[in-house]
Amino acid sequence: MVQPWNDNSILPPPINTFLCEENIDCEQLKYITNNIVHILSWQSPFHKESALFSRFLYKFDKKFRNDVGYRNFRKVYTALKKFLKLNLIKDVKSFYSILPNDVDQEVYLPTRQMLEYLLIRIITFSKIMMRIAVCSRQAAIYYLDRIKRGESHWMSLMPYALLSRVWSMIKGLSFLPPKYELPKDLEEWLDMKHLNDFGRFEWTNKMTYNLSSIISEDEDGDLCENILEFVNQINDDSENIDEPMNTQVNNTCEEVTICTNEDTGVSISRKSQIESEPLKLMTSFRETSHLKPCDIGVPISRHSLKSETESTKYDHSIDSITNPNLINDFIAKEEIYRNESSPNALTHHLSFMQWQCLKNSLTDLISVKNRKLQRKIKQIWQEKCLDYK
Repeated sequence: MVQPWNDNSILPPPINTFLCEENIDCEQLKYITNNIVHILSWQSPFHKESALFSRFLYKFDKKFRNDVGYRNFRKVYTALKKFLKLNLIKDVKSFYSILPNDVDQEVYLPTRQMLEYLLIRIITFSKIMMRIAVCSRQAAIYYLDRIKRGESHWMSLMPYALLSRVWSMIKGLSFLPPKYELPKDLEEWLDMKHLNDFGRFEWTNKMTYNLSSIISEDEDGDLCENILEFVNQINDDSENIDEPMNTQVNNTCEEVTICTNEDTGVSISRKSQIESEPLKLMTSFRETSHLKPCDIGVPISRHSLKSETESTKYDHSIDSITNPNLINDFIAKEEIYRNESSPNALTHHLSFMQWQCLKNSLTDLISVKNRKLQRKIKQIWQEKCLDYK
């Protein structure tokens, strides 16, 4: 006779409730079922591991079909498929939805048959988990032995890692040391009481002001004028501290002025000095220069200078390549713009491999004649640069 937990053909009982007259802790029952739903909702890692199992089985089936470790590896995959087909979360949610919210009134609970069916499904789930843990441990022993002996170790490392990952998810490894205790009070462990004492400057430790006792509100409830008066008071105190240093500086200045009173000099007006300076400059220029009247030059407008400078600027575009000699200059300039991430780069949207392909195609055109050059450059530029935008 097939056990009920191992029977796939068993059907769920009809959804029904009855009036319960006994005292049952419904809050604890709801908490347990809600916790089961929360845990079973995170099953995406098992789907990924099952996909990896199928890839390994497809790859190693011909070579390792008679190996004992491979057979246990296949058993793990079969158990994983049964686990993913077991829709336990749906049965738990249907049972949880019938549980009452208000305990004060008459309590209507699910029937006994519904509870028994849910317990059988939980037993099936636990048996499958036990099967996965045992088979993965047995298969890992054989693969680890192959790795130690060096026999097909490159084909044994990946299945061994996959089995270890599945076993750790089912078993649940403890990552803390055996005698480690977590802190009971996090605030006390972080020493939050002395948080404001860390990182203070020396002058803040020496000068502490009790603002609540000094500053008081006005009749209108405004603190602005009182704060300004308090700041002015602090500035006056600091100026009184700096007064002895200022007196020392003044004394030294008086000593310096006493020593330099011997040569008073002659007073000269500023107007005469300004008028005499350009005359001196003109006479010195006439004495030192030997220029002829014809060497004065011709006046040139600023507009002509701007047009000359603008014409000398480098036009970085694909249309500027008129002969094969300019192809290398264009590629070198584009390389600089790409490395600097400049907005002048014409190929900033291309990847490295796309830019290399375009560059090789342009360098192949160096041997092309001038009359066909521009037509081929535009064709390559359209296919390998503009079409990627």
